[in-house]
Amino acid sequence: SAASSAKGARSESLQALLAKLAPGAAISLGRATFEQVDGATRTPVLKDVECKISLEPDDAIRITGRGDADGGGRLDGDIRVWPKDLRADGKLTLSALPLTLLVPLLPSVPWFEPQNSRIDAALTIRAESPARVALEGRAALHNVGLSSERIAVTPVRGIEISINGRGHWLPLARRLEIDSGGFGLGKAIAVVKGAVELDSDHYAFDIDAVLPQTQCTDAIRSIPKDLLGDMALAEWQGTIGGRFRFQTDSRELEKTVLEVDIKDRCDWLVVPVIADLSRFSGPFTHSVTEPDGKVFEMETGPGTSHWTPIEAMSPYFVQAVLVHEDPQFFSHHGFSLINIRNALVRDLKERRYAVGASTITMQLVKNVFLHREKTLARKIQEVLLTWWTERVMEKKDIIELYFNVIEYGPGIYGIRAAAQHYWNRLPSELSPAEAVFLSLILPNPKRYHSYYEKNALTSGWASNMRSQMRRMGERGAYDPKATEYGLSEIDHFKFSKYGLGAAPRVIPGTTAPLPYMQVGPTDTGTDLD
Repeated sequence: SAASSAKGARSESLQALLAKLAPGAAISLGRATFEQVDGATRTPVLKDVECKISLEPDDAIRITGRGDADGGGRLDGDIRVWPKDLRADGKLTLSALPLTLLVPLLPSVPWFEPQNSRIDAALTIRAESPARVALEGRAALHNVGLSSERIAVTPVRGIEISINGRGHWLPLARRLEIDSGGFGLGKAIAVVKGAVELDSDHYAFDIDAVLPQTQCTDAIRSIPKDLLGDMALAEWQGTIGGRFRFQTDSRELEKTVLEVDIKDRCDWLVVPVIADLSRFSGPFTHSVTEPDGKVFEMETGPGTSHWTPIEAMSPYFVQAVLVHEDPQFFSHHGFSLINIRNALVRDLKERRYAVGASTITMQLVKNVFLHREKTLARKIQEVLLTWWTERVMEKKDIIELYFNVIEYGPGIYGIRAAAQHYWNRLPSELSPAEAVFLSLILPNPKRYHSYYEKNALTSGWASNMRSQMRRMGERGAYDPKATEYGLSEIDHFKFSKYGLGAAPRVIPGTTAPLPYMQVGPTDTGTDLD
């Protein structure tokens, strides 16, 4: 890129300049002032700066310097650098310096008003050998601000970050080994160890982090209010802690390890209005803002004409959605580590955000609580609301609400509307193939509505349905008779358009029992109502 080319040119120019200097030569700078320039406004950032760069006999460059900032901030440094060996030796201390001073040297981050942020840091570097450099240091960033449409709708302020640790830098391997360290966000401080390798064509991470038992409110409120939104009003008692392990290598992504063990001893004391789940126990208005800004509203809930109790839904449908969307729904607590790990591996392989790892509970939360914008703030609120929902709602009630509010096509919300729209049937009458079709369109129901409009499946989509039908059989969700019947349906799959009545039928076979069923497997071949 142009930026990297310019950086390389500057590095070559510096090396060319140093090559002309004799050992012992020095360049000194005295009583300089660094300013932040914003149009016609010039704001001093660092003043009374003194700096000396000297070339030593062993090809080391020694840099010494000091400077003062408003409010008592100060910089002191004495470092020797061997550019060819990528190693250094010395000490650097920053005290209450404006973040503005370091922004050009830091990773590309959407900083917001860095002049209001402060950094304290101390770093000691000791060159044990050309291939091994010992590091020890600490850093604290105060009142940090970030602004990006991917982070939050409004700027995020008041971030408090702390880092400390000891380790080694291995320049030849481009490897940082963390012998012991800590990473803190507000009052939540994790103990970290591991290693990181970053090269032009390779990366590897082996990180182990432990969060000691921390007061729940302190841990959650370490996240800035601008990211928590309404959930910043929640309060807890008790403690939370846990362990996180992440191991991956770009050369062997399939061997990626992701382990999370949370010790949740939190009790919810105060829940904001947005998280009031009692409203779903009776009639309520389900409101959806479409991508084009239009608002869809539907009166639903128990006792309304749009609502279908889960007992009145075809078990073929319930099983199809579970297998496709969230096979561990009845065993996890709102988050599926297996799905997260698999999604992460695929995203790393494709070097983009290719797939997510949302569970049914997380998808429900997005549908009934949150707006559609894709931001870090919304994801954090989604996690907290999922945690709360799983605490107070039965699994049966979660999935029942989910089926009754999600989208199945343009302006088609709820399973009753979907069964009526596509086949002029009740939810209890859906067959194995119809159930599989609905499960497969859920990621993007508007896009796949074209099959209904054409009243025909493409060969590719029919092949997808057959693969999913066989998967249902292999997992035992459908018995062999139901699987065989479903496969035969796909060969002549049609929709009942324009209000045409659907012919009665007898469906052979059964499904595996579901946890909410009062008895064993349901024989749907006699009475689907």
